[in-house]
Amino acid sequence: MHRLLQELGRNVGKDDGSHIWVDRATCMVEAINQEPMKVRALNVGSGGEHELESLYFTKMRNLHFVILDGCFINGDFRTISKKLRYLRWREMPVIQRFPILNLSNLISLDFSYSSEVASLWAKSNHALEGCPNLLNLYMKGCTSITTLPDSIGQLSLLQVLNLFACKNLQKLPSTIGQLTQLQSLQLQACERLESLPDSITALPRMQQLYIGTCTSMSKVPETMGLMTGLTGFTTDLATEWQAGAVGQLHGLKRLIVSNSSDEGITWLDRKSSLAHLHHLSIFQFQYCPAMSKLPHTIGLLTNLDHLELWDCESLRELPNCIGQLKLLTTLTLRSCSSLETLPDCLGALPSLEYLWIGHCRSLTKLPESIGHLSRLQALCIDWCGELQPLPESLRQLSALWRLQILDCGSLEGLGVLRVLPGLRIWGCTSVTNLSGSSLIVLDRNYCDSSWYLYDDGNQYYSVRGDLKELRVVEANDCGLLRLVQDAESGRSILQRVHKVECCKLITL
Repeated sequence: MHRLLQELGRNVGKDDGSHIWVDRATCMVEAINQEPMKVRALNVGSGGEHELESLYFTKMRNLHFVILDGCFINGDFRTISKKLRYLRWREMPVIQRFPILNLSNLISLDFSYSSEVASLWAKSNHALEGCPNLLNLYMKGCTSITTLPDSIGQLSLLQVLNLFACKNLQKLPSTIGQLTQLQSLQLQACERLESLPDSITALPRMQQLYIGTCTSMSKVPETMGLMTGLTGFTTDLATEWQAGAVGQLHGLKRLIVSNSSDEGITWLDRKSSLAHLHHLSIFQFQYCPAMSKLPHTIGLLTNLDHLELWDCESLRELPNCIGQLKLLTTLTLRSCSSLETLPDCLGALPSLEYLWIGHCRSLTKLPESIGHLSRLQALCIDWCGELQPLPESLRQLSALWRLQILDCGSLEGLGVLRVLPGLRIWGCTSVTNLSGSSLIVLDRNYCDSSWYLYDDGNQYYSVRGDLKELRVVEANDCGLLRLVQDAESGRSILQRVHKVECCKLITL
């Protein structure tokens, strides 16, 4: 909804001339020359590199929002409107000499991937003094930054500091402890960062701290346990102290483990760190190709709601203690290419609503106990080519409103027709054979029948409006069975759109 409102506001702004979104500098010149005083938002960063004259910015006295990604500005840029609230200038040309601006109203500044300029700006005390109201500072991928100035502490209103992939950042100043409003500090992939300042634990509003793949970090402050407001934490468990630090963060609600090995998992168990995370609701393992096991203490996370495993290529099995996660609603297994089976305890998850399995190419079968998942609403299985016939217990899934099987071998070989007649969402269709390898069955009262999730091996895409209807296989009072083709992947999908009303009549 938030994104829709943003889009609506942008379109309204385009109509009245106050918002200019262009892909060529010439378009900007034409638009600005009409009513420059009316322009409040300008985006010229979506069409590659541009060269612009600073004179045009002088005319836009009411400019509040600017995106200049890849742009080179000729002339004195200090004439830009002092009403500016948002400035994003990513991938700034190296030859651009960025002036020190007095932007007293600026609340968001993004220099990401503008390495040289960000480095000069970060070393300037005067630059920081010119942004007293800054709330968000992004310098992702600025590899020339080695440290931040002591004057960073002057940004008393700063809430977000993002230094992701600043690979040469070696230390943070102790004055970072003066950022009393800071809520999120992102330091992932800062490979040369050696430690965190002790003052960081005194930040009263800190909620998210991400230090995954900080491979040179040898310690964190001993007083990490004082960060009682911390709700999000990312780590690679590269050292034993990191595993211990997890257990000190008793207020965590989201924990992300990335690029971890079996040794890190062993440390996590040895420290009994998970036993102290009574508020943890989301646990994610991302890109852990060397990890072959999950912690056996994971069953102690009694309030866990989401468990997600992404790109855990060596993971062979899920521990039986998974069955202790009685409040788990979502289980995602994606690109776990060594996973062969799922444990029988899967059926002991009374709250599970969503089960997503994708690119698990060694997975051969689902447990018969899957039929015990009385609250399961969506079952999506993609690109699991070794999967054997589905268990007949699937027909017991009375709460199911979405069944998606994409590219897991032939539907006939999976025995789909043995299962579908028992499902409420299949209804009373008389189809006797299913050709192809892709099928979506859904209840249209819960889900738009024209979209599905397309997994290309890197990420999920919500595909909407690119489905071309080819042929109606069957139409009756119980809904519509049709063959459609996705323009993005070329995949043909047999899609059933079910009418609940028909099923109610059958039940009676």
